[in-house]
Amino acid sequence: MDDLDADLDEEPEVRIPSLIRTYVPSHRVFAGDRIFASCDVYDEQGLLIPTGELEVPPEILYDPRSLLGTDEEGEVIAERVGHVHVACTLPQFGLYDDGVRVEILPSRPYSAVTLLESDRIVAGGSTEAVCRIFDRFGNEIEGAANALHISPSGNGIVSDALTVTATRADVYEVTCSVAGAVDVESDFLRVDPGLPHSMSVGLRPDRRFYRLEDQVLVDTDIRDRFGNRVTGATVEFQTSGTAGQIHANAGRFTFKSDGTYTLKAMVTSAIDPEVSAVEGEVQVVVNTSGPDIDCLHVDTKQPSEAYMLNAAPGTQVQIPVDIADTFNVSEVRINGALASHQGNGRYVAPHIVSWGMNFIDVVAKDEYGEDNSKTCYFLASNLWSPDANAIQRNTIGFRLNREAFGPRTGQLSTFADIIYAVANSDGLRDMIDTSVAALNPLVDGCQQRVLGACVFRLRLNYVGNSLWMNGPNDATLELVHGGLHADLNLRNVGARANVGGTCSGTPSFSIGRLHAALTFDLTVVAGSLRASVRSVEDVSIHGLNISCSFGALCSIVCGIFRGAIQNLVRGEFEKVLKGFLEDNLNEVLDSLLQNLDISTLAAQFSIPKIDNSGSVTLGFGTALDSGSITSQRALLGLGTRFSLVSAAPHNRPTQGAIHRVAPNPTSPLDPPINTGAGNTVGVSFYEGAVNQILHNLWMGGFFNLALDLGDGGAANPSVTIDAYLPPVAHISNEGGQERLRLMMGGIDAEVRIPPLIDEPPLRVMFGGVATAAASLDGDALRVSDLSLNYESDLYISFEDAVSEAGRLAVRDLLGDILVTLLESAVNDGLPAIPIPSFELPDVLADYGLPAEGHLRIFSPSLVLQGNHFRLSGGFGVE
Repeated sequence: MDDLDADLDEEPEVRIPSLIRTYVPSHRVFAGDRIFASCDVYDEQGLLIPTGELEVPPEILYDPRSLLGTDEEGEVIAERVGHVHVACTLPQFGLYDDGVRVEILPSRPYSAVTLLESDRIVAGGSTEAVCRIFDRFGNEIEGAANALHISPSGNGIVSDALTVTATRADVYEVTCSVAGAVDVESDFLRVDPGLPHSMSVGLRPDRRFYRLEDQVLVDTDIRDRFGNRVTGATVEFQTSGTAGQIHANAGRFTFKSDGTYTLKAMVTSAIDPEVSAVEGEVQVVVNTSGPDIDCLHVDTKQPSEAYMLNAAPGTQVQIPVDIADTFNVSEVRINGALASHQGNGRYVAPHIVSWGMNFIDVVAKDEYGEDNSKTCYFLASNLWSPDANAIQRNTIGFRLNREAFGPRTGQLSTFADIIYAVANSDGLRDMIDTSVAALNPLVDGCQQRVLGACVFRLRLNYVGNSLWMNGPNDATLELVHGGLHADLNLRNVGARANVGGTCSGTPSFSIGRLHAALTFDLTVVAGSLRASVRSVEDVSIHGLNISCSFGALCSIVCGIFRGAIQNLVRGEFEKVLKGFLEDNLNEVLDSLLQNLDISTLAAQFSIPKIDNSGSVTLGFGTALDSGSITSQRALLGLGTRFSLVSAAPHNRPTQGAIHRVAPNPTSPLDPPINTGAGNTVGVSFYEGAVNQILHNLWMGGFFNLALDLGDGGAANPSVTIDAYLPPVAHISNEGGQERLRLMMGGIDAEVRIPPLIDEPPLRVMFGGVATAAASLDGDALRVSDLSLNYESDLYISFEDAVSEAGRLAVRDLLGDILVTLLESAVNDGLPAIPIPSFELPDVLADYGLPAEGHLRIFSPSLVLQGNHFRLSGGFGVE
């Protein structure tokens, strides 16, 4: 009993720590990774002391601590790029390990900052961009692949690598585009016009004839060599008339004598060195006698036969006309309504304004019952785009039904088909292989202790190029609110590893299935559609098996600790897979979505005039304006700009491009998709864009023509045309069918039809209304079957008396010309409907996909409805 008590009273042996060592599984980590450091403490005999036997546990020192942080579970993570020294210490025993050095690298791109060398240049100039790319901890990433995205894009702005060159004056948003980085800071480039290069002049008011004491202002439109309007130039004015004939006050002239005069303007300040002078001139005819019937502007009451009126459709206005004193009036009718006399030859009658071209028939009867008639023209709307060269927002609606994203079809006709192709490609195997190899060593340290002693130390290195992926792999994509959900299964995966430490060898491991589920946000950022990881719901390994192919003893040890080894391998590969999905898969999806563009139209195209006297050049630009994602569809809104590039030969007064609905809506029309097998996408195209084209064709002189008909001989008809107003188009229901209604008026013409009408040529003003069927020819909108009723829809005002045979000949000739002119303006002015598509990015070539293809609508059908052209069709890679 005493011996037992003595044993119980005996103090336990105290083991004195004499050595401490630091272990980390990897000497290279990325920002955001945990730093798994552990400490081993040994006694004087070199035996490991269990941590539980120590009164005070070892302390791990990190230097500098400023490079580190903690995650939501309180674990130490790397945050800032650099090198951190990790060392274990037991200060009460004076033990300090030399420690290990851990390198911290930047993680994946998170933000991009764009800096322009100069944020203001002159048209024709260039500037350089600097892209600074950062991870989510603010570490700058050197050498990250990037490109520039510019909004609006298209005509007048190009980028080559990081050099931006602009010829169109505007303000552009320039953004460094990096896959995965959706927190972007753009820079804005202002492009100013260059020096004056050309000038067109116009008259205010703009009329064919003026009278004594009328005043006219010469209005100049000065452009640089790229067609940008220049303001602030110094201009001088001259006239061919004497002081007694015309009184001049700067650019304003008062007529004192009948005659034909030339009014001239010239720039006297600095001009473009390419030209010797910048000047323009216009002829005016002063004729006091004037016509028997004078059309007057509704608002200003000034003589004007063709003008634009800012008035809402349905508004009642009073149409004024003046009847010459030499014409003994007994009755005046305006569009059939009896006009009231206001005195001094002024007559008015009410008129309900209609949208577009208004044709006002004025008929005056004299005391003998003889008629004198005239047609007045005005283009009316209360909705305009004053700058007809500006971007019109959300003119295109691009709808992708959920079936365009998934499920798979096996024909590259959904986004899921593309992700599936990636999942089953050698490129994916190579990417994962490279990613895993870059993390070596995957494990390095004591993995199992028994009674405090390390019985299994493991150093695990992945053997590069040993990965196999036998599949079959599958991938699904599904629209969710605001984004996309992806589900991937990679099956029958395996690889080899080099093992060192307690045992050594080259075991293999196999995985039955790698599963991943994650959700991406889809957002419009700086004019691009971007994908970013919203959440990773699951990354898991199923059916992991590791072979224990070592020597006899090590195989036994491996078998004992197989579960621990499997957990290590599982953890490392799940981490690698998660990183791969957040980096590479996000890059594939983000790069594809960023490449949303319009490839059916060139940035610049020319439309030949029908008299072969030249062509009018238009530029095309686009910008992504809006995006709305639901679980049923993705709706993207794109703006378009059809701008005049070639010089404008005239400067007639204009309200701008006409609209039926308010321009620049915050969202596009959501095009309903025709039901039918394979119809998964739809496109809506606003008719207002067509009117922007027609307006700029008019400003470019497309409707200023000299037509020699027949073989060009002296006995053949000839017509010269000068359009005071642009044509307009709108979709209209005609007899139960949707057709395109085309209207044009205020066309001044001189006509020769020998022998009926020869010298001098007959002066007329005409216009008309035609309707046309619209169809698709490939990607091109084509109008055909133009219908123009020469009796009721063609309006001609004759200045001089002409025989009935002459009238009929003029009517038939001008009607044919008007049909040809309108058909050419639409068919040639819009070479193709701007149809959005996704250009397959270069990164997809790494996965065996065609990098130059486009994911776009195919076999579309066209429907005209409301104020939009609507297309429905399938979706696939072309």
